[in-house]
Amino acid sequence: MTSRAELPGCRIEAVATARRDDDLRAAGHGETRDRTPDDDWTSLAVVSHGEYEIPEGLQFGFPVRSDGRGWEVVEGISLDEKARQKIKVTTEELEGERAEVQHLLPV
Repeated sequence: MTSRAELPGCRIEAVATARRDDDLRAAGHGETRDRTPDDDWTSLAVVSHGEYEIPEGLQFGFPVRSDGRGWEVVEGISLDEKARQKIKVTTEELEGERAEVQHLLPV
């Protein structure tokens, strides 16, 4: 996924984006600091529950929003063909890596 800071036409300063990313990473550990504006989002690696057709259980970067207490994946963002292809390649790589270490994981 691409953060809004990387999308054409979006002008978000890198420092603000980095701080928001840090805040949301903290949210993943039960800490939250700042609320994400309703019209904005950032990327956070979280365990998939099937969003954007990513197989359940894969750790994947998703667009997320925080309410200051927790976070949620932003659904419904339109993806062009280039983005879908990149997601497909990344998903295949992650599934391959998971298969390589499956024998090391508890049953």
